[in-house]
Amino acid sequence: MNHVRARYVTNNLLKELKFSPVVLIQGPRQTGKSFLVKNLIPEKITRLYKTLDLAAVKNFAAENPDTFVRDVESGQLLIIDEAQKVPAVFDSVKGVVDEQRRPGQFILLGSTEFSKLTNIRESLTGRASRLRIFPLMLSEVRNLPLNSQKNMLHSKPRVSRGDLMKYLKNGGMPGIFGIKDESEKRQALQDWMDLTAQRDATLFKGIKADSELLLRILNAIATLEDSSAGGIAKYLRIDLRKINSHLGVLKTLFVVNQISPYQSGTGKDQFFFCDVGFLELFGGSFSKKLKTWILQELIAQTSYSGNNSRKIYYFRSAKGQVIDFVICKNEVVEMCVKIFPEEKTSSKQFELLKAFLKAQKKYLHPDFKMVALTGTLQPYKDKKILIYPWEAIA
Repeated sequence: MNHVRARYVTNNLLKELKFSPVVLIQGPRQTGKSFLVKNLIPEKITRLYKTLDLAAVKNFAAENPDTFVRDVESGQLLIIDEAQKVPAVFDSVKGVVDEQRRPGQFILLGSTEFSKLTNIRESLTGRASRLRIFPLMLSEVRNLPLNSQKNMLHSKPRVSRGDLMKYLKNGGMPGIFGIKDESEKRQALQDWMDLTAQRDATLFKGIKADSELLLRILNAIATLEDSSAGGIAKYLRIDLRKINSHLGVLKTLFVVNQISPYQSGTGKDQFFFCDVGFLELFGGSFSKKLKTWILQELIAQTSYSGNNSRKIYYFRSAKGQVIDFVICKNEVVEMCVKIFPEEKTSSKQFELLKAFLKAQKKYLHPDFKMVALTGTLQPYKDKKILIYPWEAIA
C-alpha cells in the first residue's frame, strides 16, 4: 500500500491524548485519518473503533447516542469515525466527559468541519483539542522528519528538483499519488472530485449545493490568477452570494484553503486547493502549482509544529503587485515570501519586497526574514533579501 508512511500528526495526537478527554481530528476525505487511528497509534493504547460510515452503526448511534458512546470497556479509548454524520453523538460525548473528566477517552474523526453548517451545535469547548491532518507533505512522501528550521527554509534542500516536480504533478493524496498508470491516477482524482461534489456536498442542510457549479468553481480556483469569490463570480457570471455559499461548502469539506489579504494591502480572500495534485486534473499552470504547494507547506508545517498563533496572509499593493505570503505571529510579521516561477530573476523584481520592508518596518519582528523563492540561487546580492530555491521549504 503506497500510503503506509509515518505521519507527522501522530506525535501531536499522542501528546493530546495525555491531556485532553477528547481529540478531534479533521481533514479532507481520504487523507489518512482512519489509517492513523487504526495503524499508527501504539498497540499499548487499548481502543475500540466505530465508523458511522456503516448504515447499521449510524442508525443505532442516531437512535441511541448515549448508549452508543458508553458501549465501551472501562479505560478504553473510543474512536468514532465520520462523527459528523450523527451530531447527537457530540452531546453524548460531552455528557460522558462531564461525568468523569480524564484524558484519552474519545477520538472523533471527521472529513468536514464540526460546525453548525453540519448541524453540530455542541463544540466540546474546554473538553476537546483539535488536530488537522493534511495530504502527505513532500517530506512525508520522502520519509523525512518534520521541517524544524526556525524560518522553515533549508540552506541545503533535503529534496531534489526531480522530487519536487514529481510532487507538483502527483500531489500527496494517500492512495492516489503513488498510482503508476497516469490514466488510472487521473480517474482516481476525478472520482475524488465527483464524490465530493455529488455526495459530500449534499450533507449540509439549508444549502442546496449544485454539484456542477462546485466543479466549475474548482476549475476557476485552479486556473484564475484572482481566485477570490468576486473573481470567480465574475469569471463564471454567477451571483456572488451563490459563489460564497458554495465556497463555504468547499471550506467545510477542507477541499480549499483560504488566505486573507494583509492589513495594509488591497484585495479579497483568495482560495487554493488543499492538494496540488488536483491542479493537474484541472490544468493549472506551473506558477499556480508552485504557489498552491508552498501554501500547503506553510499551513501544514505551522499546524504540525504547534505554532497556532502563526497566521498566513498575502500582500497586494495598490498597483496590483503581490507578495505571495506574509507570515505573522501575534500580528507581528516574521517572514515574507515572494515566489518566482522561473529560474532567472533580476534585481528589479525585488523592488516590491524592498518597498514593503520600508513601509512596514515598525510591524516587523526583530528576526524578520524577506525571502525570494526562485528556480535557482541567483548571484544577485542584497543583505535584506534571502534567495532560496523552491524546494528549500520542504
